Amino acid sequence: MTVDIVILGAKGRMGKTLIDMALADEKLNLVGACERKGHAEGLDYECAVSDCLEELLPNVPGAVVVDFTSPEASVAMTKTAAKYGNPAVI
Repeated sequence: MTVDIVILGAKGRMGKTLIDMALADEKLNLVGACERKGHAEGLDYECAVSDCLEELLPNVPGAVVVDFTSPEASVAMTKTAAKYGNPAVI
């Protein structure tokens, strides 16, 4: 069984590390990489890439959102994840 995941803060040091780990682990399926508004340019992964979690989540139902951003962004992320029924890890 694989777990679909979306990484927030994909361009950050921890975000990149998590993406590399997900790509190397056969039990994880990277389905999305998300950055803050206006900063998704240059994200080049074989998954959905966005600068808007609100637009990304409907395309990846049930995926676990893994957030390595800021406390303020994490609060907003939990509301968005709850709206779409995605579990979240901060």
